[in-house]
Order: sequence, then structure tokens, then C-alpha cells
Amino acid sequence: MLYASPDSLGSATVSALGTVSPSRVILVGGAAALSAEVEAEVRRLVPDATVERLSGADRYDTAARAASVEPAVPQNRPVILANGWSPSDVGTAAPLAARLGGSVLYAAKDVLGAPAAAALERFAPSQVIIVGGTGALSGDIDTALAELLPDVPTQRFAGVDRIDTAARAALYGNAPTGRPVVIADGWSTPDVGVAAPLAAALGGSALFSSEGAHESLSHALEQLVPSEVVLVGNSVLTDGLTEDLSRLPLDTPRTNISGADRIEIAADAALLAHSRILLSRYDTRTDPVEDRSKVLRLAATQIDGELLDVSVLAGRDVLVWFWSPF
Repeated sequence: MLYASPDSLGSATVSALGTVSPSRVILVGGAAALSAEVEAEVRRLVPDATVERLSGADRYDTAARAASVEPAVPQNRPVILANGWSPSDVGTAAPLAARLGGSVLYAAKDVLGAPAAAALERFAPSQVIIVGGTGALSGDIDTALAELLPDVPTQRFAGVDRIDTAARAALYGNAPTGRPVVIADGWSTPDVGVAAPLAAALGGSALFSSEGAHESLSHALEQLVPSEVVLVGNSVLTDGLTEDLSRLPLDTPRTNISGADRIEIAADAALLAHSRILLSRYDTRTDPVEDRSKVLRLAATQIDGELLDVSVLAGRDVLVWFWSPF
């Protein structure tokens, strides 16, 4: 993901586009967000790329359109629902959806909204995960989901604050397997916006830091045993986080992404993701890319009332016992 101002790409984004040489560029937002001049500049810089614009009547409509962008096939997969006005919840939802092979939709606090409702009916999701407490998405959302998708299990990740919520999402179905962890200041909207897609691109999770120590962040880092830690932004490294990182194995790689502004930080993050993708393509030790069509997509409520998402068992040895009372 790259940032731009409404009327200019900025030198860092221009440089990143030249390095990545993308085959496809998607501009998110209408002309008020990214002007026709910006679109023209993109087309000039990458003349062989397909350039598209993704915009809706509002952020809810735009999110629904983004969830349907090809080549994604969102049917029968998890949907992560977040408050479209809460950057931290959106930042938590994106890497979780990527890890589960699902999509992200937005809702207002008390209203599911027509774009999200239509997308949910079209997607027929295996489950719906709500990010945030009732202060972000109220019980009216639960009611609307139950009426719209009566047979689809729903659960909610809600912590005492945004750091706790992100930690709960990062730990969901995420046994210690050495995945990357991307950390940003949970109160910096542009840094959260960079960390979320970077974590998704790296196949990892996003966590948030705060001014002081935070038990949830410490616990998540201890449980996840990350293969590497990527710190995003100039304000992410607090005393509390420094202490948490000191308890990780000494050989845990750490990358700091900082810059003069959000555009430069986003460009550096995009280049990092690009370099890792290239390495994975040419590293013979890398496992073959998972054929997602062969992964069982199923979520159901167990007899103890807990929800089981079978997709989190992918790659693990499982004994299946079929039992019938008849």
C-alpha cells in the first residue's frame, strides 16, 4: 500500500512505483481523495500497468467494493466487520482477514448499512467476526447479523482497549509458528494504516503500542514468538515496548520503518513487503504457496458453545472423529 496527497503522489511514492513496477494499480477513493492529476501521473509512471479506481458513495460502499475486487473469491469465507470510523479496529481487521483468507467490511456503530448487508448476502460467509466492543459496534449490529444470516456463527473480539483488541485478534488461531509481527503506535492513524496491510502482506499480525507498558501487548509477543518484528512509525518505540522486545530471543530480527512523513513511511513499508515477496519466490526453502481451494472453510459452534474455525487447523495434524447418536 502506498500513500499520496490529493493532488500529488509525492517523491517517495513515485520512487516506490518505479522500484516495484506493478502490473496493477488500484486508486482507492474518488477524485476528491485522489485527483485526476494523480491518476494521470500513475498512468505515466507505469504505462504497462492496469490502473483502476475503486470508489463508492461512502466508506462503507467503498469497503464493500474493495472486498469484491477480483481475483478474490470471498464466498464461504470469514468476514471481519469493523467500525469504518475506527482506524484501530480497521487496522486490526485487515491482517486478521488476510490470515484467515477472508474479507473486511465496514459498518456504523448502530447500523449495518446497505453496502455491508448486500455484500454479506452475496458472500455467504463461513463466519462473521466483529472487531471492537459495543462502543464501536453496538448490539444492534449483532441483531442485524442474526436476522440477515441466521445460520452463520458470529463472534466478537473486544478488549479493554484497542491494544487488547488487536492482541486478541493476533492470537486467534495463531499458534506459535514464527510469523512476523508488525507494531505501530495505536493512536497514530497513518501508522496503523501502514502497519495493517504490511502485516497482511507478510502473513503476520498487527499489534499496537502505547506510551507505557501494556499487559496485553506483552502477553501477545510472548505467545506469538515472532520470526521478526517490524516497527512502523516514529512514535512506536516506547519504554514499555522496548522492555517487551528485550524479552524476545536475541536473534529475533527487528526492522524499523520511519520517515519524514506518512508518505515516506508507507513507501518504505511497501518496498519491504515487495522485497520479501521476491525473496519468497526465489528461495527454494520456501514451502509451496498454499492452494486455498483445497483448504476446508468451515466454522461452527461446538457442543460446549465455543466457536471452531476449521481453517485455523490448516497445516496441522488433526484426528477427526465422526460420531452419531443413531
